[in-house]
Amino acid sequence: MVNTKDWNDAYNKLLEFKIGKFFKNNSIKATKFYDIVQDRHAKILDIGCNSGEFLISLLEKGFVNLFGIEPEAEFTKNIPKGIQIVNCPAEHILFDDQSFDVVFIYGVLHHLKGRDAWLESFNEIDRVLKTKGHLFIIEPGREFVYRALEISSNVFGFASTPLYALGKAIREERKELYDFIANHKIYQELIYKKGYKVIINKHAMAQWILTAQKYQTDF
Repeated sequence: MVNTKDWNDAYNKLLEFKIGKFFKNNSIKATKFYDIVQDRHAKILDIGCNSGEFLISLLEKGFVNLFGIEPEAEFTKNIPKGIQIVNCPAEHILFDDQSFDVVFIYGVLHHLKGRDAWLESFNEIDRVLKTKGHLFIIEPGREFVYRALEISSNVFGFASTPLYALGKAIREERKELYDFIANHKIYQELIYKKGYKVIINKHAMAQWILTAQKYQTDF
């Protein structure tokens, strides 16, 4: 699923506010990303990187092998040249087998249209991740929280720009969002079935947070 420019504008608007930055940064900390990924030469792929905000933060921290995929080229045009971008969807990743030490996913899987797309994306992510590489996933995981935020945006969004932007993003992706929240255990089961060592698997701050290390290579 490719989001519209309106959705992208709403998402980036959220990241301009302290509350948006705080929420994302704390979600990333909850994965133990920086504790696990300490090698600045690790080859890192950000799935659905949007405008590259996370990759740029890694570049500023001294990471040197940074890659992103994003289906919409318009969103990636201002990403620095030190980051390599390929415009493709998560279901068809245009990189070779076992290319990456790290695959990072923030709020992307719930945009995909249904279980077939989830399976295709998982197979592709698993294919490009090296054995003993790490997978980090942060996705919406609490329906009642997003329902409450959506209602609050409808009622009070006129008085709060961040709340209005959040509500706008939720309304555009409503069907896919709530379908994923209701069924994300399917994706979790794929990870366990594949034989990944699951390091973190929890719900925090309304998010489903998973950190796992790849071991087996046959599905």
